[in-house]
Amino acid sequence: MFHGTVFSLLPAVIAIVLALITKEVYSSLFAGIFVGAFLSVGFHPVAAFNLIVVDGLSAAVYRRRFYPERCSRPGSGSSPDPDHSDCPEKKI
Repeated sequence: MFHGTVFSLLPAVIAIVLALITKEVYSSLFAGIFVGAFLSVGFHPVAAFNLIVVDGLSAAVYRRRFYPERCSRPGSGSSPDPDHSDCPEKKI
């Protein structure tokens, strides 16, 4: 609905402005994430919460917990995900 429009910039703008005003970075980022999810599902608050928790957080935890081999070192050639987009930084 709002993909590829000016409204797609709204979550980032809200997060930046709130972070500058309140000095609360994590709260501001969560507000930006919630606004982005809210816009993504067409202003349905329950669906936005579901998108954040089920499709976002729990999916990331599930991948990290049950598929640790996807989070190998960059450049090792053993990972099917070349950009390691769903893996946290690992110290070498």
